[in-house]
Amino acid sequence: MHLRFPGYLIVLAVLSACLSFCSEADYTIAEPEALYGLYELGDTTNLLNRASKILSEPPLYPTAALISETPFPRGTYVSLACYWWPDSSSVDGLPYERRDGEVNPETRSEASDLPAMIEMAKRVELLSAAYSITGDESYAEQAIEQLYSWFIDKNSAMLPHLEHAQMIRGRDTGRSYGVIDIWWLVRVIHSVPLIRASENWLDDVEVGLKNWFTHYVNWLRNSEFGVLEMQSKNNHGTWYDVQLVTFSLFIGQEEFAAEHLETVSKNRLNLQIASTGRQRFETRRPKPEHYSIYNLNGWMELYGHADYLGVDINPSPRFWGGTIEDAIIYLIGLMRDIDFEDILDPLDRTDSDRLYFDLLIKSAERYQNQAIIDEINRIKPQVRNPELPIIRNKKTLPPAALSN
Repeated sequence: MHLRFPGYLIVLAVLSACLSFCSEADYTIAEPEALYGLYELGDTTNLLNRASKILSEPPLYPTAALISETPFPRGTYVSLACYWWPDSSSVDGLPYERRDGEVNPETRSEASDLPAMIEMAKRVELLSAAYSITGDESYAEQAIEQLYSWFIDKNSAMLPHLEHAQMIRGRDTGRSYGVIDIWWLVRVIHSVPLIRASENWLDDVEVGLKNWFTHYVNWLRNSEFGVLEMQSKNNHGTWYDVQLVTFSLFIGQEEFAAEHLETVSKNRLNLQIASTGRQRFETRRPKPEHYSIYNLNGWMELYGHADYLGVDINPSPRFWGGTIEDAIIYLIGLMRDIDFEDILDPLDRTDSDRLYFDLLIKSAERYQNQAIIDEINRIKPQVRNPELPIIRNKKTLPPAALSN
């Protein structure tokens, strides 16, 4: 029997292969000296000033459950779906209706624990960076007090689950999509190696943190919401993997982390990235550059973990699928004509400029691509707080340092 393929499929296959080949052929290797300046910290005055201003701030912890209309136990993390708004045709506004890409200000109020968690993660990151620069124990002490309040103190700590995250008023009391909220805690875990040397880092802090993340990893692996989120094809699936692998490494479950990378993460890439480098699911969104940056940043986290564990997560070559390097070059092309202010939302505190800079630093060293080096030099003056990703990439090798 002779198999016949429609002519248009053959043409598409050839075009796709050519596009993939052409994009790779355009890559140029950076000269070694171009990489030397990637980790130049520069003036840290601004960073230290910001860290000093929060030394006297009381620690943050989840409080939305205490004022929620629905009764939840103390410590329950509660957040509201950010793109859902009151129905103007309803007397009480219920049920809420979706406006994709438009953040409802209510979701950034005291009715949601997400703003507090974002602020907590940013404080820990900033204070640990200040401590790594100066050795001043006051920075480490404040960071550790914040960690103790959010994760360990039985009177204030967050319960290690997300059963009531990104709830939609009038529709549900929590959704699997809420798992994405916890990506901020990846920054917390990356901050830990910077303050472990502190005299204030005691055994109860180490043990308490690992207990919390052990429970959370179990919830991620076994809960209905966790399993649903693992099946997501877009950035939600990517950041599920980042959470699970990062936190598993932190609690010493290296074998499981490696298995997940090899059996789950590896299979996502061909689905997500076209041969041109376009990210299929992220470019459909109202803010395609924002989501593309966010998703690729997650992938670079996963590649770092895979390197440490000796796992190859590069998918088998397919004519319809691209690589991470393809996606980064494609994204650079999109970003050349875009001002960061166009993709930053004052209500959505995902710092896309910093994420993009972090992505470029990590990928420049991995791929040594001159186009990436050029983009770093172009956007660095526009980035707010560039010191934090530089410190993180220069002073720690997170996968290797996490569980020590």
